[in-house]
Amino acid sequence: MKQVTFAPVYERYDESQECKITHQGSLDWLRCKNILQGREKTSCLRQKKKWECFLNKFVLMERCYTQPFRTHTTNASFEIVRRVYESMKRAEEEEEEGTVKIEVKMPSEPVRVSYRGVDRLLRELYGGDEERPTYDLVVHTGLAASLSRATFSLEKMARRSPFSAPDVDGALPPNSLHPSPGPPCLSTSINLDHALLHSVSTSLPLPVELRVSEDAGRYLCEYIYYASLARYQATGSEMMRGCCGPRYGRGDQDQDGLGSKTQKADLPVLFVHMPPNLDPSDLALGASLIESLIRQICLQNF
Repeated sequence: MKQVTFAPVYERYDESQECKITHQGSLDWLRCKNILQGREKTSCLRQKKKWECFLNKFVLMERCYTQPFRTHTTNASFEIVRRVYESMKRAEEEEEEGTVKIEVKMPSEPVRVSYRGVDRLLRELYGGDEERPTYDLVVHTGLAASLSRATFSLEKMARRSPFSAPDVDGALPPNSLHPSPGPPCLSTSINLDHALLHSVSTSLPLPVELRVSEDAGRYLCEYIYYASLARYQATGSEMMRGCCGPRYGRGDQDQDGLGSKTQKADLPVLFVHMPPNLDPSDLALGASLIESLIRQICLQNF
């Protein structure tokens, strides 16, 4: 769904946030989608689909150094996510009964810029290796110095190797490979089609350029993206019929529309790269884009 293209970045100061959305409640996905699109109203307020948005920040550095990239002592990605958090918290408080709620949480501590640190964080977020993540949507965000103003890149895929740029500890993954026993590359199951890009772009106060990319940079941005995709793929067989439903337009459905055990792997993970601009208007625009993206993905796919 959300993926933007950008030129391969070999020097970049990246900060990545992780946004996750999970549902609670017992309504099936078809009813939830109808409610989201305003085609159905319900008085069962406590049974409505509820989304939890979890934003984690990862301070990712320029590939050759352990200090922030050049003059980027403040990361625009973090500033944007902070604004998204504040905006969605306000919206959560103002939402009327009968609407789908999006709850936002933001950890206070940044993640260490290391491959091991990323592995450790994802274990904490996703649980044991045999457990399927409970989140319906995971959105990673980071900074790409190559992106021009008002340009955002939605990453379509992540590769397992090679990760040849040392982290802040001077360390690399063993054999420059991600340790997950997955395929050479994994792609998001979020449908990054024109409808999504258009709906997000037209919802913003200023014009933006949304691109779909197949090169996430071969550093910690791509590393964590592959890690999340691999985790969902490895536990995909555990997805039960009627638990999450056939999302993102993928997989076969049974007659009642709740999905079958034979549907294709559901990899609801996305990485968004953004430009390093710190002008207040740029930060506000970036925050509006990320929030709109989250809401449009929920609206169109759940």
